[in-house]
Amino acid sequence: MKKIKIFSVLLVFFICIYPKGLVFANGNSLDLEKIIKNAVESSYSVKAVESELIKARNNYKDELSLSNNLEKRLRDNDRFISLKNKSQRTKEEEEEYLSYVMIYGEPMDDSEIVEANKSVITIPVKNEYYIYQCKNKLQVTKNNALQKIYEKYSYILKDRDNLQIYKEKFNSAENDFNKIKIQSDLGIISKLEEKEKESNFLREKENYENAKRKFNLLVMEFNKVIGAPIDTEYTNYLKDYYMGYIVVKPYEDYILDALKNRAEVLNGKEYVDTLRYANSVAVNLYPKYHRERDIAEFTLENAEDLLELKKLDIKMEVKKLYDDLKVKCKSLESYRESYNEAKSQLDELSLKYTIGNVSRNDFENKKIEYEEKILKYKNLQRDIWLAQLKLDNACSLGTDAEKTIY
Repeated sequence: MKKIKIFSVLLVFFICIYPKGLVFANGNSLDLEKIIKNAVESSYSVKAVESELIKARNNYKDELSLSNNLEKRLRDNDRFISLKNKSQRTKEEEEEYLSYVMIYGEPMDDSEIVEANKSVITIPVKNEYYIYQCKNKLQVTKNNALQKIYEKYSYILKDRDNLQIYKEKFNSAENDFNKIKIQSDLGIISKLEEKEKESNFLREKENYENAKRKFNLLVMEFNKVIGAPIDTEYTNYLKDYYMGYIVVKPYEDYILDALKNRAEVLNGKEYVDTLRYANSVAVNLYPKYHRERDIAEFTLENAEDLLELKKLDIKMEVKKLYDDLKVKCKSLESYRESYNEAKSQLDELSLKYTIGNVSRNDFENKKIEYEEKILKYKNLQRDIWLAQLKLDNACSLGTDAEKTIY
């Protein structure tokens, strides 16, 4: 399949000064790189999985100790049986035999020996798999925390710029209204025209206040995600998206990457190998048609089927994200002409205003119109960047920790 070159967005460092009228009291700068590192490490979900991994490692130590004790018990049992079957024992052998009687009572029977051998062989393998699964789950949980931060931050960038537009509209409406009030007082225009401008002013004021409330709520939600005090406010945003070239790979390449890298597949393959080993142990320890052999075989087959189902889910997820990225790219391409036209018109308008060919009021009103078109294009870029991030994550370890469990 032919590769498609498109415009997308890369995360770059530059200072985005917040509108002067909205500078917060504590003047914090939002350094996303620093926040990401701290937020991911302090995330409740990440800490929970880290605790799970610590518990798994400690449990492995306990289980390994149990396995070693069982192994010793099997060795002792062989000696116990050997001494018990002796018709005559030396004094030392008698003392040794009595010590076994005191500790164990009776030698293990055949079924106990089989179960003990099964545990000795399988305990290390099963616990090693569980630790492996927890490690992958931890990385997926970190991916999820990281993606949420980027997503919330993207919403903030969009609403920050939208808020600036609403602020400019409000300022323009306020200037118009104040101008009209003077003209009305002088009798130049009617009271009806004054009321129309007042209505527009009040509407833009309400829109601006609503936008501020919405933005403040987004910042509070972002603070919750990164673990900062909920009322933390920021003056500067030190990262934004910058348009650059990327290559969108063919859909099949994304599928191959996902089926190779996803934690569900990695864990699934390891789980199947673990059960395959357990099944071979059951075959060696139990006679044909024994219930334990049937259970081991059935469990293995179920795990293999589950792995294939998870692969299908991964393909569907990647297809959905890939299609979403393509739609957003097409939207950006179709809007590019409008963006270039608006940018050109804004540059021309700015020049006319500089040389005095356009009034300040007309300049402000037309500038807002062009800026809205430019902002729409910028937000499409941000949407593409986020869509690309989600697709890349879906083709690496993934972001849903629950799907990694077997």
